Amino acid sequence: MTRATRSAVALLTILLGLLGAACGDPEPDPGHTDTTTTTADSGDAEGDVYTGHYSTGFEVSAFVECGSDEQWWVVGSAELTEEVEAAADSPPYEPVYLRVRGTLSEPGTYGHLGAYQRQLTVTEVLDVSVEKSC
Repeated sequence: MTRATRSAVALLTILLGLLGAACGDPEPDPGHTDTTTTTADSGDAEGDVYTGHYSTGFEVSAFVECGSDEQWWVVGSAELTEEVEAAADSPPYEPVYLRVRGTLSEPGTYGHLGAYQRQLTVTEVLDVSVEKSC
């Protein structure tokens, strides 16, 4: 392995470690009162259904639910990410309509640099479209 390759691997390892630390489960802010309402369908053991717009790119994985302006950090398996990207076939950071089943976290700090107030853990992609809107 060349010196440049070792350096690149070391840098990638550090970046992935930092990303993992940023995505950890934080403690919710005890002084925050949750006033968020969602349009999620409830009652399913697999999670609720959320509809909105999703944007992804370098250090971005943002979901904005229909009727809201609050951005949530989105996590899920690599297969789910690939499914959304393949179905949307849109450039990075371009919002796409997304309907998913998942679990919404308590308020806190999530995602890259803790910039998101909640985390949406996606368990199933129900619909992806570049043509649909809320």
